[in-house]
Amino acid sequence: PEEGEEEARPGGRRMLDFCLTFPFAGMLMAGGLFAFAAAGSVPSLVAGVGFGAALMYCAQRSLQSYRNGEVNEAALTASQALCGLLTVAMAHRWHTTQKYMPAGALCTLSCGMNFFYLMCARFQKAPPKKEA
Repeated sequence: PEEGEEEARPGGRRMLDFCLTFPFAGMLMAGGLFAFAAAGSVPSLVAGVGFGAALMYCAQRSLQSYRNGEVNEAALTASQALCGLLTVAMAHRWHTTQKYMPAGALCTLSCGMNFFYLMCARFQKAPPKKEA
């Protein structure tokens, strides 16, 4: 880093929120479709595809900002809020059903994504601007 700049992380690495958001969103969408196909669960379809699509949109906005040399804090905050809501909903369902699959697994994964987003918020910084 140049004088006056601080490193994003030790070693100068950045945490990029969209790197894990895309696969997580895809997994949610696939899970919703699978639950609908296997058991006819419309709530699972709506929640899985809805949360997945919203997270996919946030990841796309974040990636686009990154390519422009910026950090999209709104997309990161929205992703974290969505995962927080998913964590609470799945924790409640897990507690009610006492079944780890799928509610407990989704609760665990979304909680992990929330931790990842916290780390991104702490260490994320804009990429260096490309000089033309």
